[in-house]
Amino acid sequence: MTGYGKAETIFQQKGISVEIRALNSKYLDLGLRMPQLYKSKEVVWRKELKKLLHRGKIDILVSVNEANDLQASVLNKDLFKKYYVEISQICNELNLPKDNILNVIMNIPEVLIPTDETLTDEEAEVVSKLIFEAVGYFSTFRKKEGEAMETDLKERIASIENNLAAIEEVAPKRIERIKNRISDSLNDIIGIEKVDTNRFEQEVIYYVEKLDINEETVRLAAHCQHFLSEMTTKTTEKGKKLGFLAQEIGREINTIGSKANDATIQSYVIKMKNELGKIKEQLMNII
Repeated sequence: MTGYGKAETIFQQKGISVEIRALNSKYLDLGLRMPQLYKSKEVVWRKELKKLLHRGKIDILVSVNEANDLQASVLNKDLFKKYYVEISQICNELNLPKDNILNVIMNIPEVLIPTDETLTDEEAEVVSKLIFEAVGYFSTFRKKEGEAMETDLKERIASIENNLAAIEEVAPKRIERIKNRISDSLNDIIGIEKVDTNRFEQEVIYYVEKLDINEETVRLAAHCQHFLSEMTTKTTEKGKKLGFLAQEIGREINTIGSKANDATIQSYVIKMKNELGKIKEQLMNII
């Protein structure tokens, strides 16, 4: 799921901010960027974050602005030179101006190294609380997005059920049409008076049994109800189960379509497939 969250505070003349951005992804891809001063806490924070953030390409940026930033830091000359050469080459290749190279390089992380600065327990606690405060805002954002997805999924499942009800209404008439079509064909070929009535009825029954879609419609209705029920369960990480149920719904729809042998039923099948395709797209965003 996509998402955004931000929290910021002032600590001992430092402006500290945490920003979280997320894009859709099947798995958790957690990127955590922070000043060198906080690196000693990265493993602990990353472990706690993984318990709260289950899915998505999530980038977390911890940034610090200090009023005396330049005085409290020294220049990493080797890194500065490296970036200067590389950026200058790119400017030459692309015919770009070099007027702003200095400002660009000075804003790259670790070009300025803090001097004689150690992370206190108090500051670590402040940053830790700020990170998880941002996660709280991020989770609220995701919850609102999830509620909108829930409404959309319920509407699409309802559309599938409505089309299924229409199929169940027209399906019995289809059998009579098939029987009449076979009878008319036999009459045109050999004449109906030459047909063994008992044998004809047996063959029609055998043929109709192969086209019967009653089991598929019953299973499809059950899968739709199971899908809706699963959406309301108070559990996390239900995306995989909903994805499995969507596959089962698709299997029954496809079987109904292959057995239909009826233009009206096929039209309803196409509508159901269209709704299911949109459901699967949404499920890619669900944890």
